[in-house]
Parts: sequence; structure tokens; C-alpha cells
Amino acid sequence: MKFLYYLLVLILIAPIFSNAQGTYKHGYIVGLTGDTVKGYIEYKKWEKNPDTINFRKDLHDSPVQTFTVFTAREFAIKGSDTYRRYIINISQDHVDKAKLKTGIDTNFIAQNVFLQILTTGNNVTLFSYTDSIKTRYYVSESMYEEPRELAYRVYYQGKTLGGIQTDTTYRNQFRYLALKYKPIVDTAKAKAAAAAALAAAAAANQVAVTKQIKRKSKTTYRVKALSKSAIAKVKNQRIAAERDSVANADTLATMITKSKYVKIDLVKIAKAINGDTKEKFDTIRHWWFAGLAINDNVLGLNGPAKFPNSSSIFPKISLGYNVFLNKKTERMVFRAELSLSANKYNFPDTKDTSGAVNSLSKIRQYTFSVAPQLIYNIYNEIEFKAYINVGISANLSAYNKYTFTHTSSDTTIVKDKYPKLSSFWFNVPIKAGVVIDNHYEFYLGYAFPATLTSGSPGYTGKLKQYELGFNYFFGFN
Repeated sequence: MKFLYYLLVLILIAPIFSNAQGTYKHGYIVGLTGDTVKGYIEYKKWEKNPDTINFRKDLHDSPVQTFTVFTAREFAIKGSDTYRRYIINISQDHVDKAKLKTGIDTNFIAQNVFLQILTTGNNVTLFSYTDSIKTRYYVSESMYEEPRELAYRVYYQGKTLGGIQTDTTYRNQFRYLALKYKPIVDTAKAKAAAAAALAAAAAANQVAVTKQIKRKSKTTYRVKALSKSAIAKVKNQRIAAERDSVANADTLATMITKSKYVKIDLVKIAKAINGDTKEKFDTIRHWWFAGLAINDNVLGLNGPAKFPNSSSIFPKISLGYNVFLNKKTERMVFRAELSLSANKYNFPDTKDTSGAVNSLSKIRQYTFSVAPQLIYNIYNEIEFKAYINVGISANLSAYNKYTFTHTSSDTTIVKDKYPKLSSFWFNVPIKAGVVIDNHYEFYLGYAFPATLTSGSPGYTGKLKQYELGFNYFFGFN
């Protein structure tokens, strides 16, 4: 229990060792003059679009600067969100059923805000804006153009409040953009279409480029007339490309028709209009670690012969992988850890109730472990983190040929590998620790007692573990 007490104390005093205030992340600010300043932005789990940002050039020495929609054009948090300032029209109607009105409410206000960029490409950029009323989505065809709200309204029709109506004007807005840009939404098909177009141009002249010759600063080409079969092949390629383009347009039209006014659907449509339909997932922040720990394994064997507990202090080596479950908040981490350890247990001779002497030779245990874990950063800064950790460890153990000897007044009985210890077993480890400068982790660990005996009636083996360790982080994405 003392060890658990020390774990709790470590958790409580961890914040004392950090001078950082607030959760600051790497990022940049673009000022009114267009100058970009790199530093650290105080990140909060914004449920609404922020209108003020706290910024530091470095974490310790520089003062906190506050930027607003009137003093910054854009800001971004590395590997996460990007916001850009615009003056936009903001609809004022509710979509919450409890607050719906009768008839369409077209009221709006004009306001200077930071819009979050959801996706951008050659043709359109999709934004979002959330306030106390609702979440709205905006689209623009240029970073210099004022984004237009993608209209979506919910209202009661008539005076009876009998039926709820939805206005999905945003779909028509997307249809207009899709028709305007006519995207070929598959990269492979786009390349085929481009090749077919070039081939069609060659077919019109009935020539083909066969070789490119470079002579100093001049480049010349040799051409030859196309055969009838080659011309036919080019025409077929052009027809196929046109057919693919029509098919892709149909796919986009269906996507728009079936869409809901939610982020995942609108992002897919915007990407398709930009000519990109391949699924792209946000980069997951992950990294590797290697570690060395000192383990104190305490093995207890209880049965007819009551052996005192044996403590084995040996090193453990480990290799693992960490990934943030939410790269924005960086609070929860999933860890997968592989480890190797060796232990040696010594038990003194003991007498049982009959007066016979029982002895065990040295037990050597070699264990390979796989331990998935969840880590929660209770204090979370760039240069200092304090965490608690819980997991489950699956362990595969091998043992030497130890012997059990039972000596009475007239007989001696020797048994190999008795009591029999489990070769496969589970336990539950918990840890508390700190991470310094995103690279150096120090921790204390404890594993609750696990049953280690198998097939030895009358004997129960329990193993608990204490651990003091260090991990080094590397290979950040």
C-alpha cells in the first residue's frame, strides 16, 4: 500500500515542476500586415469558434499576447486546426426543435469572425462556424472572396405547428459549383482523360510524337503519321474518358442529393468538387519509445509448505508505440508495449504441519509481455506532462528445471517443476509518471497480484510487481 501512496503523491506534486501556464501548442499567427509569427497558441477544446487567442513566442520568457479578429488575419495550431478571419453574414434561425419558429426565418447579422477551414482545394474551400445558436457551414471559391453560408433551415409550416419543414438550399449551392467546375473526381480517371485529350489532339493532326531529341539549348521532335488502328484506339480512349467523366458527375450528384447538413458529408462533397474523392484521414500523432526499468517481483507460494515471499529485483527492457486518441487535446494516449524480463526467486527451507522439511531450488523465470494501455495526461503541456496509466498485460513465461524436495523422517520425495507455475498468465498494471520535453519519461508502476500456479492442488502462487522505469521517445510523425 505504501507504493500506491507514493504513486498518488507523484501525481499530486507533478504540476509543481512545470512553469508553463495553460495548454500551449505549436502554431503561428498571421498579423494584419501579413507577417507570420511562429510560436505557441493556447489551445482550448473550443465548442464555439474563438474570437480571442493567447499567443507566446516561447513558453517561458515571452509575455502572453492576445489576438482578436481585429488584430489577426489567420492562426493555426500545428497538425490541427486552422482559422481565417472573414466578415460574413450569419443566419439567426434555430435548428433545435424546441426553438423552431413558424415560417422561414431569414434574419442575419454581419460579423467579423474566425472561420475554421475544414478542407480546401483548387476550386472551393469549406469552412465552419459555431456559436450559441448552431453550427453553420460556408463555402468560397477564393481565399479573397467572402464565404457564403450554405443555407439550411428548419421551421414549422403554418399555424398548427403540425409539420416540420427543412430547407436544403445548400444542396443547390453545391449543384451549382459541381456544374461550374465539372470535376473528374477520380485521380486515375483524370489522368486517363488528360491522356485521351492529348491523344485526341494528335489524332486530329494524324501525327504522333515518337522521340524527343535534346541538342544543347534546342529541343526537336520527330513525328510520323498515325495508322488507322492507332487513330481508332485514340478515339476509343476519348470516348471512354468522356463516359467516365459523366459517371463521376452522376456520383457527385448522388452524393449531394443524399447528403445531410453535417461535417462529414459536406467535406466529402467539397473534396469531390475539388477533384479529390479519396478518403484522407487526419494525421494521427504517434511515436515510438524504448525503455529500461527495474522490476521488483514478489512471488508468494502458499500450500502445505508455507514458503515466505521471495523478492526478485531484475531489469526489464521494453519497446512500444504511443498514439494520441485526440490529437487536439492530447489528453488520452493509447500505448502498446512489448517487454522482456528475467527474475530469480529463492525460498528458504520450511517445515509443514507434519514436521517434514520442504525445500525449493532456485526458480528462474523469463517473461515476454504484451501490454495495451490507456494513458490520461492529468497535466498536459508541451514541455511537461504528468499522467496516470492503466492496462492489461498478457504474459508468456518460461522456467528453469527447478525441484521441490519433501524430506520426512523416513522418506525423501523429489518433484520436478513443482508447484507448477503458469506459462501464460495475465495481470493488471497501473503507472504514474511524468514526461519532460516530449522525450524523457520517468514513472512508478505497480501490478496487482496475479495467480501464477497451474495444476498443483493445494498450492496457490501469487505474483505482484513494483516498477521504477525510464522511457525515451523517438520517431514522432
